[in-house]
Amino acid sequence: MVNGERATIVIELHNAGDSAAFNVRVKDAAWDAQYFKADASDLKVDFERIGGGQTVRHEYEVTPTSAVQGWVMPATVVYEATSEPGSQQTLSSTQLVFMVYSTTHRFWRTVLHIGRFASFGHFTTLSHWKNFGIVAGVALAVAGSLLGYREVTESRRRHKYNKALEAVRNMK
Repeated sequence: MVNGERATIVIELHNAGDSAAFNVRVKDAAWDAQYFKADASDLKVDFERIGGGQTVRHEYEVTPTSAVQGWVMPATVVYEATSEPGSQQTLSSTQLVFMVYSTTHRFWRTVLHIGRFASFGHFTTLSHWKNFGIVAGVALAVAGSLLGYREVTESRRRHKYNKALEAVRNMK
């Protein structure tokens, strides 16, 4: 998830049994209003019947309001195993860990993803690129120093040659 961008939450229920489940009520845990905008009415859904082997789906949207890392409390599913009242059973989903990235963090993740392809998979983290930059910087500094040294020595050699040539001309 990215801060400020809507995220779709999907809850899928699959009846793994052979018989139907009746009066199925799904209630997802509330999203912390300090970090998310979500319509509370979207967190609950009822299904009259889910047949054996059938899968149903419920979707809703949340919008993160700040970058945060946390977890979502489990959703609760209450159903009746038979059409007769009193056979109610309750289940819950697993607790999910999530990360809401800032737009800056998403930018750097995208840059690193592109960089991984550009480097044929060799540089996958910011540290890899930083170390590569240091090595490349040192290599360029050494190469620049070597070129500078060559230019200075060549210039001195030309200067001595010209000075000697001028001295020979002055002898005449």
